[in-house]
Amino acid sequence: KNELDWVGSPLSLIPQDTIPILRKQGVLHAAPASGTYWFRFNTERSPFQYSGMRKAFNLALNRSDIVEHITQGNQQPALSILPPSMELHPEGYYLDNQPEKAKQLYTKTIEENGLTQSDLSSIVLSYINNERNHTIAQTVQQQWIQALGVPVTLQAYEGKVALDAVKTGKYQIMLGSWFADIDDPINFLEVFKSRGNGINNTGWENAVYNELLDKSNVENDPTKRGKLMAQAEDIIMEALPVAPLFYNTYNYVKNEKLQDVRSEEHTSEL
Repeated sequence: KNELDWVGSPLSLIPQDTIPILRKQGVLHAAPASGTYWFRFNTERSPFQYSGMRKAFNLALNRSDIVEHITQGNQQPALSILPPSMELHPEGYYLDNQPEKAKQLYTKTIEENGLTQSDLSSIVLSYINNERNHTIAQTVQQQWIQALGVPVTLQAYEGKVALDAVKTGKYQIMLGSWFADIDDPINFLEVFKSRGNGINNTGWENAVYNELLDKSNVENDPTKRGKLMAQAEDIIMEALPVAPLFYNTYNYVKNEKLQDVRSEEHTSEL
């Protein structure tokens, strides 16, 4: 009815079931966003205090399936925490969708750490309750069940309740995201510098990682600074306090008479 001039990012989410229709009509716009969706692991709760378990869950993800069949807004599978606009390792850190390797690592971690069935029978994947998150959570739940044979329960929260659960550590796995305030890798890497950081909330911290970031903050040579941050990224991608899922995009529909609209980056709710 021509009653709206703008629908979608950065003000709201377009209903998922309308995205294929809007794409077919050729009216859906997609702009890159310096944001990464990921799963936070609570590294202070069993069984995710073990990096092998976090790696197994990460390798079992089929990101391509999610961006092709669920989000459908030109998102890209995330093979690092850093979005393409600030990548330090363009090749990424792993291949997407490796269920067999994930199962091997899962089994090895159980055996090496003497885990029991009770340690693995109550894994809960939490998320903020909206249509897209719910569909992603359902899909990932099945990916983990099929690849690892581990039961995963879903827990949908309203926004404030989810924030409280993350801040107080009352979760095991939480779907969340981070959008850059500035177009620089440090804006992502510093999130995990302290376990007390209100954005980190994974319980993970590493002294060598922190030292590298401190050095990068006083390094004036851009090349040397980049190498320091790349070394820090190596550490966090080995530890995996978060499992990157996809790099986000801004999806919107607008009145084509609107010109020169500029979207600024913003931080996410989680």
